[in-house]
Amino acid sequence: VKLNIQPEMVPPHKRDLRITPEIEPIKEEIPMEISEEPVTEEYVQEFPEIQYVEPQFEEEAFSKEIEGREGISFLGWIGKELKNKMLSECSIFALPSYFEGQPISLLEAMACGCCCVSTQVGGIPQIITHNHNGILVEAKNQEQLTNSLLSVIDNAEIKSRMGAEAKNTIREKYDIQLRIDQLLEIYKSL
Repeated sequence: VKLNIQPEMVPPHKRDLRITPEIEPIKEEIPMEISEEPVTEEYVQEFPEIQYVEPQFEEEAFSKEIEGREGISFLGWIGKELKNKMLSECSIFALPSYFEGQPISLLEAMACGCCCVSTQVGGIPQIITHNHNGILVEAKNQEQLTNSLLSVIDNAEIKSRMGAEAKNTIREKYDIQLRIDQLLEIYKSL
């Protein structure tokens, strides 16, 4: 079943929606807004093919999930200074994402010399070369992620080598001055 729902058909305060799994979503995106207003029965009846959900933010859900676990702290959003301090103090950075473009957090961790373990999604395989400047695992493969993390936790040499290679990758490919120079060359060639 294809949904032919135009954005104007869904009230602006009800655009936080999820299509149920048995329905094939339309190709164009519907602008989403989060509203504090509750869903009324009228809207549920008018649009039965849409499942309205209460907004739940990842941060809230995650902090509830790990609450009380020993050795785990969930800090939520942190400022630049604390982020830089934490990245400079850690030796391993894990980004087990399901969807990514080019994650800035991964580039920042690599710039700090962290050994990075991440998933093979989006632009990550263009940044990390497996077993050279980091480790790539399949998305949603918990066993592979666990084994990869354990392999670098237990091997200081590999952790150090991959961290150094990660830092080199950032210097050679993602340095801001390098990017500025490349952009200037493009402008000069026009």
